[in-house]
Amino acid sequence: MPIASKLPEWLPEHIYAYAVHLIGKADLNSTEPLLLRLVTHDKMKGVWKTLSKKATDQQQLIDFLEFVRLHHALEGKPKEAINIPSDNSQRIVFNNIDKLVKLLLNELRGLSPIRDEEDGWRMLESTLSRAEFHFVSQSEPEALKKFMDIKHLQSLLVSTQQQQSIVGTLESISLAAQYAETAPDAQLPVRRSSERAKVNWLIQELKRYLNNHFHTESPSMIANIVNVAFNLSSDAVNDDDVRKLKL
Repeated sequence: MPIASKLPEWLPEHIYAYAVHLIGKADLNSTEPLLLRLVTHDKMKGVWKTLSKKATDQQQLIDFLEFVRLHHALEGKPKEAINIPSDNSQRIVFNNIDKLVKLLLNELRGLSPIRDEEDGWRMLESTLSRAEFHFVSQSEPEALKKFMDIKHLQSLLVSTQQQQSIVGTLESISLAAQYAETAPDAQLPVRRSSERAKVNWLIQELKRYLNNHFHTESPSMIANIVNVAFNLSSDAVNDDDVRKLKL
């Protein structure tokens, strides 16, 4: 059955088109049921109607759908503990990523007579081609395997380079790690191992998101979203549960 026939008429036009695109083009695998619940469940009808009225542009609705369906709280089982490193541990990792990428860029400069990262990358590619010719001239099965591995790797590198230079990508990763290191604490629930830790986490995140982007903290709307997202019964999370959780 075509996906379009599964989607209700009350779904906002841009969400309708985006959902069709995701299911038709993306490799959703086990996350497809979650997406379908968010765009077809009866409890979401009022949610999308309210948000459509409050949105200043249609991209806001798409961003909200992505925020919910990709939220880490929805990974694994609802009653599992929140298994995320502490904020301090994450900052240490981000700092190490930044240092390692800068070290890698410095090594690429070391390959270049003119101390240029792009020139160093071209030297690496040229040397890789020599390795390719070396293995193709041999008859051993292991040499043939290495030749095929190199050809596949070269294809991937060319494809990546067509989108953005490898050096540019590395520089972007370094900058991303720097900014990630400055991010405020994630404000996760204090009790990360409780059966409701993930549910409470999503409730709090929805409160912040909806307040910041749509200027609403409707407890009933948040309860509906959480129940649908986790595939819980309609009364598993109620308005009072949402009100009790303070930011």
